[in-house]
Amino acid sequence: MMYKKGIERLTNQASSNNKKPTSIVFNLTPVIKRSLLTLGLLFAQFSHAETFKETLTNFMNEPWRAGITLAFANPELGSLDSSTAWRIFAYHELAYDMGIEASYFSTGDFDFNENVSANSSVQTSAFNIGLRGYGEPSFYDIVFYGKFGISFWNEDIEVGSADSASESGTSPWLGFGGERPINEDISITIETTYHFDLVRDGWLSTIGAGVVFHLN
Repeated sequence: MMYKKGIERLTNQASSNNKKPTSIVFNLTPVIKRSLLTLGLLFAQFSHAETFKETLTNFMNEPWRAGITLAFANPELGSLDSSTAWRIFAYHELAYDMGIEASYFSTGDFDFNENVSANSSVQTSAFNIGLRGYGEPSFYDIVFYGKFGISFWNEDIEVGSADSASESGTSPWLGFGGERPINEDISITIETTYHFDLVRDGWLSTIGAGVVFHLN
């Protein structure tokens, strides 16, 4: 009887030992699969990172420009006088004769006509972002360009010396101009811009000239 029980015990242990490796292999199979998948994803990310690094390097190596312009600014609203606007900007040339541009723009003070309100004025400042498109160099190496984008503006209104108000919003803008290099480091530019709903819900047109510095 004891011999029979001993045989049964050994048989049960053998069965348990036979099941263990099968169970371990079964449980490790999805782990191995996940590990291989993870390694594949890491390799793909590494390859993508190298491509991104090359793309970023090429992006940074394209020409960078920065400059400043002064312009005559004429608002649509007839009750406002014209003013002198200024703009500081930077743009980066991309492939396919395209570029991206960012700028800070100030209209200066538009004084209300005396017939409307004395000692009252409107001033608008804006952060602009946009795209530029270039043509081929033409006569005198002038490169003509067009551009458009969005303005994020803030308008300050002063009425006399007591009352003031402020408004903000977004509106589209576009522009056209020409740029001519003077040497390897500097260009001059003449351009006109058109801003929608920028001053007292009316358009603003500018025409001006500026200096462009070649940063690389």
